[in-house]
Amino acid sequence: MRKSCLFLAGLLLLGGMIATSCITINYPPSTENTTSTAAPTPPATEAPISTPAATPPATTTSAATPVVPPEETAAEELRKVQDAVKVMMQNNKLTQLPHPVTVPTNDMHRFPDASTRHGIAGVGYVLYCHDFNGDGTPDTNYIGWSETKGTYVCDEHGNVTQVTTGHE
Repeated sequence: MRKSCLFLAGLLLLGGMIATSCITINYPPSTENTTSTAAPTPPATEAPISTPAATPPATTTSAATPVVPPEETAAEELRKVQDAVKVMMQNNKLTQLPHPVTVPTNDMHRFPDASTRHGIAGVGYVLYCHDFNGDGTPDTNYIGWSETKGTYVCDEHGNVTQVTTGHE
């Protein structure tokens, strides 16, 4: 009997955790029908293979995290948005945002400041598709998604408020 183990791996983007799974597949011995006029060849001698009395069906195991309640997911999203704003402000040497977003949005192309000009052609200090060097070409993502489930506003100091969670 031939056995194969197939490993599957994936990256859960929100949590940054890696989930792996292993599926074991048992193949039955080959039962090919061969026709030959030559004398049969005796089977090769092998060490006996010990097998369990009953072979269990193929199983899948997973190291992924359990489903997180919506209120914890909303809090995690808020933390990630707040952290991204702080990093973006530090990288751009900002102590204040000139035009922070005051209308709740989930669009990270426009959050936390979509209208301040910088560099030759840069517009906005945003978390997704930010133009770090101000040349008019987006080159930096401070967060891994363009839209959030919740909606957010921000003050001039970079303090983020979650207005809706998206899990209501």
